[in-house]
Amino acid sequence: MLIMNIDLLNEFLPAVLYIVVIALVITLTVLAVKLIQVTTKLNRISDNVEEKVNSLNGIFGIVDKVSNASYTIVDKAVNTVMGTVGKIKKNKEESKDE
Repeated sequence: MLIMNIDLLNEFLPAVLYIVVIALVITLTVLAVKLIQVTTKLNRISDNVEEKVNSLNGIFGIVDKVSNASYTIVDKAVNTVMGTVGKIKKNKEESKDE
């Protein structure tokens, strides 16, 4: 009886193992295909985002140039006003001293 069971196991277990291995290979293949599809979609999204960021770089460059130009203009205006106020104050001090 024990010998019959061992013979049955020797025939049955390899078949079960082959079925499990085949199912595992099929599952892994399906998962690999899905992973490739997801990677392709992520690459497209990444390219799209990169394209949009590059289009915004021009706008940010323009904003930066305008900001720098306005800073320069405001700085010159403040220096001119401060110079004028300083001269007026100096003239008033000189006239009081005389």
